[in-house]
Amino acid sequence: MSSPSRSSVGSVADCDFCAIGRGEDDSAEIVCEGGSWIAFFPLEPATPGHTLVIPRLHVSDLWGV
Repeated sequence: MSSPSRSSVGSVADCDFCAIGRGEDDSAEIVCEGGSWIAFFPLEPATPGHTLVIPRLHVSDLWGV
């Protein structure tokens, strides 16, 4: 599967999730990517298979999605 290019558009420098979206956090195990989202395994999963899906653009809260 080819990965779309990661963009820094709409990212915030001190946001951990934005760093993952930009590909700057090597500790995040990326599972799948789309044009506007990225899915990865968290470092401390709640259950086996726990996956986080985040938008590539920074949002301050869930309502911004």
